[in-house]
Amino acid sequence: MSTVNFESSQYVSVEFSLAGTGQRLLAAMIDMAVFLIYFTVMIAFFGDSLIFSVSNYADFFWLLLIKAPWILYNPMCEYFMHGQTLGKYIVGIRVVTMNGDRPKLKEVFTRWIFKGEFLWISTSMMILIWLGMGIVSIAVIGLSTYKQRLADVLSNTIVIKTKLSNMYQLKNLLSI
Repeated sequence: MSTVNFESSQYVSVEFSLAGTGQRLLAAMIDMAVFLIYFTVMIAFFGDSLIFSVSNYADFFWLLLIKAPWILYNPMCEYFMHGQTLGKYIVGIRVVTMNGDRPKLKEVFTRWIFKGEFLWISTSMMILIWLGMGIVSIAVIGLSTYKQRLADVLSNTIVIKTKLSNMYQLKNLLSI
């Protein structure tokens, strides 16, 4: 299991496990389920004709308003929820900088640009590019020392586990 050490403000070394590819994929699937629920509600509210066919600028504006919350979901959550989205929170992982701090706006924006979610605004061909970026990200996570995707490397961030993988009982502590 890969780990990373950070030094706290009291000069204490703190060790965290790095999040694996499976955990990151599970968090992404949970976030995608949130998107599907949101999208289903929007289709029920606005109707599917507006979402699947854009005939003029007014339709494009409404489509942008429908898609904007999803497109901005990851960067807004990661910035305001200290490196977590709903999926990352449920799985127990978090984005931090290489020195253990919460990601700032620059890091969150860099991760967002290289994730390619803004491509959802445009045509279906861009969605194929987005899916290709995801496949490349999975490969890079598997090969990287710190289990980073390209956006993590460029933004100088890593994804760590926040939930303990080992459960300790009172008898374990007393035996020490």
